[in-house]
Amino acid sequence: GTKQMATFSYSNVDKITEDRFITITDMMQREGNGDAFMDHLAEFSMPDPTEDLKQLETRTLLLVGAEDKLIPPALSEKASMILPNAELSIVPDAGHVLQEDAPSQSLAVVNAFLAGNE
Repeated sequence: GTKQMATFSYSNVDKITEDRFITITDMMQREGNGDAFMDHLAEFSMPDPTEDLKQLETRTLLLVGAEDKLIPPALSEKASMILPNAELSIVPDAGHVLQEDAPSQSLAVVNAFLAGNE
């Protein structure tokens, strides 16, 4: 069920409130979300984007949970070496949904990144 699926997105499922589980379940059951999710997954089966990523000069923040089971941090590390102007921040004890797993740490990283854009 939802709790089992959440183990792929959150580093500590025990911290998720029952209200959040209800919201997640409602979102998963909403008409069209299943098709949208499958379309989203299909985007990841595109050709190797390395050459295109090398062309992006925009300052980019890669904010990753160290315990992410959906997109392993190693992929973000690889992307940070390809993108010419990337900053990588790996938040410890956070999964794929690091803004909920580690909101204070995530916000601090984002604020510091944004402050560097001024």
